[in-house]
Formats: sequence, structure tokens, C-alpha cells
Amino acid sequence: MQIFSMWTFGLIAALTIAVFGVGYPVARKLRQFWAWATGSEPPREKMIVFLPINLIIGLLVGGFVQTFYDAGLICSQYRQPLLSCTIKVVSQHSK
Repeated sequence: MQIFSMWTFGLIAALTIAVFGVGYPVARKLRQFWAWATGSEPPREKMIVFLPINLIIGLLVGGFVQTFYDAGLICSQYRQPLLSCTIKVVSQHSK
């Protein structure tokens, strides 16, 4: 698939995995606290199921963002207009 040729792994991808991996348990704990504070039903989903899904989503999103970030760095080094140059570099990278 051509869309996966745009995927790269780097610092942005790793940070996105960390944000998605930490963000889900924190959000779940906040929902549990809110349920306790309001006397409503707490969340019932299993974290063991949704945490790997969030990590995979973080990996995919981070990999795509990393590609655009790397292309933006190339464009700024050559002092080119950022948006048009980034799109051009990414489209050439995906071929």
C-alpha cells in the first residue's frame, strides 16, 4: 500500500506512542473519579484491551506526523515556503 510508504519512525512517533499510552489510563482514572464524585456508574471497559489499541493508534499517527515533520525540516534548511515544499517532499517520498 502506497500510504504506508509515508510512514517513518522517529522522536515524534515515540512521543506520540507515549502520549497515547499514558493518556488513556489517565483519562480513565479521571472518568472513574468523576463517576465516584457524581455517584454515577464508573467506566466498565477493560484497560488491558484498550491500552494496546491506543498504543497502536499512537504508533500509526506518530509515524505519519513524523514524515511531515522530517519534510518540514528539509524545507526549512533550504529556506523554502513551508507548506508547499512539505507537500512536495512528502509526495516525492511516497513514490
